[in-house]
Amino acid sequence: MEIELVFDLIGLILCVVLFFHHPRLERETLLDRSYKVSVIIPARNEEKNIANLISDLNNQTFRPYEIIVVDDMSSDQTKNIVDKCKAKLISVKDKPKGWMGKTWACHLGSEAAQGDILLFVDADVRFEKKALAKLMSTYIKKGQTISVQPYHQMKKKYENFSLLFNLVEICANGVTPMIPSKKIGLFGPVILIEKSVYNQVEGHSGVSDKIVEDLSLGINLWKKNIPFSIALGTKGDITFQMYKEGYKSLWQGWVKNFATGASETSILLIALIVIWAGAGLSSMVHICTALISSQWIYGGVFGLIYLAYGIFVYLEGRRIGNYPWWIIFLHPLYTMNFYLIFFVSLYKKVFKRKVTWKDRKIGRDF
Repeated sequence: MEIELVFDLIGLILCVVLFFHHPRLERETLLDRSYKVSVIIPARNEEKNIANLISDLNNQTFRPYEIIVVDDMSSDQTKNIVDKCKAKLISVKDKPKGWMGKTWACHLGSEAAQGDILLFVDADVRFEKKALAKLMSTYIKKGQTISVQPYHQMKKKYENFSLLFNLVEICANGVTPMIPSKKIGLFGPVILIEKSVYNQVEGHSGVSDKIVEDLSLGINLWKKNIPFSIALGTKGDITFQMYKEGYKSLWQGWVKNFATGASETSILLIALIVIWAGAGLSSMVHICTALISSQWIYGGVFGLIYLAYGIFVYLEGRRIGNYPWWIIFLHPLYTMNFYLIFFVSLYKKVFKRKVTWKDRKIGRDF
């Protein structure tokens, strides 16, 4: 069982190697009020979220210049709710051939925006009062595009199944020191970008047919040698509740996103992630194998590895969301879910199968 032990120990070491770095937004500083930030919110069937986000934005210590909601042919009350809020509404009647719904909505919003800085925000994001000030402070200090993965504020147990996906996405998008010189893409929920830079990379026009438009937008910035920074939100600034509609939406969302992101990730990093994710699952199997064969010492060692891995996953999860303590013991369940969704996503990508998202059947971007 020596080989199995080495494999699991390597996976445990990778816990530290892959998730060492946790960039956060800068503290709020005294800001020049001449900056004009246009907030653009693409919204499709967001009646449960949109009013909260608009209210958050209107109560910022650093107020946005304007708030633009682009209603992407919603079938619920999204449009009527926005009409009653302090925001400008653009209603999408149809989209041109070759465009995804979200990319077209973002494009229309950017064309209508009058500010010199664009802030694209998903409708399920929540902003604490100083969040925009922190975003702008970070932007001013770094002088480049800023993208934020919000803190995952969960309310239902099934939402915990996003844990490994969120960890891997954060790792692959350049937060890990394993790839310090390259950031693959942006985090879609929050993207703050200077309008001139946005136009330089052709904005959402340049990613019009991409399902995972945030990934592609980041790649376009990279190709133009335009730097950008990514950060992780905290419960004190930027949060969201992912896939609150149920497990079905969680499944569809990660199937839509994951294989595309993996295809842009380095082979080395993918291999390390596979070893890391598999270590927690394999340690459980090795505990059982050792005990069945009466190898008590190995059983105890693998048990300690299993527990250590679970503690790390829990502690790392708490950095990015309010994940519960019992993940320490149930982490293999989330690993199996991770692999299942990943292989379904990979299958759909390789064989060019359509995916479902927001009541739409959409083709894959290859």
